[in-house]
Amino acid sequence: MLPKKHRFTSGDFKRLKGAKSVHTPHLLVRYVLGKTATAAVVSSSVAKTAVSRNRLRRRIYSIFARTKSPPPGVSVVVIAKQGAVGIPFRALKKELVDTLQKIPNMG
Repeated sequence: MLPKKHRFTSGDFKRLKGAKSVHTPHLLVRYVLGKTATAAVVSSSVAKTAVSRNRLRRRIYSIFARTKSPPPGVSVVVIAKQGAVGIPFRALKKELVDTLQKIPNMG
């Protein structure tokens, strides 16, 4: 679980309208400079059951905790795409870490 100060609020999601995006085969990473915060979004169209949605969300948060991301001043939202549920944890971690390094101030 993320500390409360690093979680997104509904107002933080509104700030993402002008955010920049990085696409990968299984993830869409949106980021904006400002408050340090992280969010993982898994739609019911990506994973039908709550168990699989929560499992993927926990995996994404675990990767952020292990890699000490994001740095101060960057808000990051990871949105899962179709097929993200079926990939192994190591592949998901590699894809997300490689993507985070493409973001300015993170690599």
